[in-house]
Amino acid sequence: MKLDKKGWSLGEMIILIIVLALFLGVAIYYIYSLYASFNIEPTLKYYTNLENKLAQNAQTYLDEYYEGDKHNLIITLDTLKEYNLDIELKDQENNTCTGYIATSPIMHAYISCPNYTTFGYEGNINAN
Repeated sequence: MKLDKKGWSLGEMIILIIVLALFLGVAIYYIYSLYASFNIEPTLKYYTNLENKLAQNAQTYLDEYYEGDKHNLIITLDTLKEYNLDIELKDQENNTCTGYIATSPIMHAYISCPNYTTFGYEGNINAN
């Protein structure tokens, strides 16, 4: 007896859905693994920690050594070094970074490394 087959049976459809689900699962796993390998968030945390350390040392400088108007100042790394408040600004690949702190109207630390620069960083800042 010859069956005239016009379409897919339920069993064939279930097998197709299972195969597609496996491909989708493998694709999701590899995409997630690729995303996790970028380490974007830990890198940003590293640079944020550098900025915070720089700001803390600048606050110490302002509280203990600076006598004057504490608004609209630029505090350079050289100024912090004079008072033994400097920190080693190195990126994760041990490259030297530059930085400064601006106090107008609130204190904000700016750093520049080969692979990261704080938004608003200006490289030609001179101390007041």
